[in-house]
Amino acid sequence: QQIGSNAGLRTQYGVILPPGARVAAYVRSTGVQSGDDAFLATNLVQTLAAGLARVRPGFGDFVVCLPGHVENVADATTFSAALVAGTKVIGIGRGANMPTFTWTTTAAQWAIAANDVQITGIRISPIGINAVVLPINITGTDVGIIGAYTDAAGCGCGDFSGHSVARSCPCGVAAWEFPALA
Repeated sequence: QQIGSNAGLRTQYGVILPPGARVAAYVRSTGVQSGDDAFLATNLVQTLAAGLARVRPGFGDFVVCLPGHVENVADATTFSAALVAGTKVIGIGRGANMPTFTWTTTAAQWAIAANDVQITGIRISPIGINAVVLPINITGTDVGIIGAYTDAAGCGCGDFSGHSVARSCPCGVAAWEFPALA
């Protein structure tokens, strides 16, 4: 539930929604469903890029990808053009219900040049097409891809560039952290 007092949301597990931040959008490829509450229905979009377009830079806003969301990554600009500093992308779901992003062209890419971006709880599937050159290219600082699952037969993720040490994409559950470079 959105908090109107701007006080954030805190649980015994820590701060979930920091003060000043908000849930900018919910993402579900199937759109509004029966039983969705009014807040979710009003803030629901069908693509991650549409959700990212609602994020305010530097506020720590969240985009929540709902269970069962599926989306194709077909180019190198749609995601990148909408991403701003401080964005948090949170996937909800487990196993086959985890939000899934599948690369569908060899040039498809998430280019993450914005700083302080966190992506968690999603399934990354760069095997939608053979020979994806560089599915994720991180040049921003303080970027984390945490608790993501990589679908792969041989992985084929390539390396994350823009850092002093190339970061290979491991198969299976991944926690990739990219702190600021010295």
